[in-house]
Amino acid sequence: DLSIAAPACSEVGAHPVSCYPGDNDTLDYWDGNDGVLVNGATFDAGIVGPAFSFAGNNHVEVPDAANLRFGLNSPMTVELWAFRTGSGGVMHLLGKRDGCGLSNFYQMAFDGGGLAFGGGGSGISAGEQLPLYRWTHLAATLDGATFNFYINGELKGTSTGQLSNANFAPLEIGNSGTCAGFVGLIDEVAIYGRALSQDEIIETINPGNPGASGSQITGRKFFDVDSDGVAEPGEPGLH
Repeated sequence: DLSIAAPACSEVGAHPVSCYPGDNDTLDYWDGNDGVLVNGATFDAGIVGPAFSFAGNNHVEVPDAANLRFGLNSPMTVELWAFRTGSGGVMHLLGKRDGCGLSNFYQMAFDGGGLAFGGGGSGISAGEQLPLYRWTHLAATLDGATFNFYINGELKGTSTGQLSNANFAPLEIGNSGTCAGFVGLIDEVAIYGRALSQDEIIETINPGNPGASGSQITGRKFFDVDSDGVAEPGEPGLH
């Protein structure tokens, strides 16, 4: 039972601020905030066409832009597909941050407590780890006062709070500032200037079947060669 994940940049109704499908380039397909590959970041088979491929010491770097400077009560959404291949306990998937200390930033990352999104001491934890060798859709929203974190369209955590002040650091895909980078693949990155609803997030995951989420989505967006329900090396995403 295979379905095709929609390219985030084709979701016309959602209107992202910036969108990075990773289709063998680092272009922002929506607003022109183009990035560059840093330190050998490359591409591999993704969930929809190619994806960004990271080894933990490289990333995509997008220069600072006014429409990427979310801060305090700025509504926003970050969504992406991730395929983790590294076993490190701390990894940063995306962030806009100077260095890796206490500072003004926003980021999506995970540590021993699981996946999380936020910045400056406030945010939301999903309470779950990013699995190995499985394409997983992650989305985090802030409506100005409430954070939500979704995994494969399912709401996993909610909390009140705000981001820190906006900063002038570059946006990074595959890392956040100088923190521990991501090892694996990241695809279909999209950033929005509003909080997407759960239905909108599910629609970007599973177009045409907005009622499906959770176990109905997990593990379906790839060629399942050995029929075990898990995306493994050698089983590329549909493209």
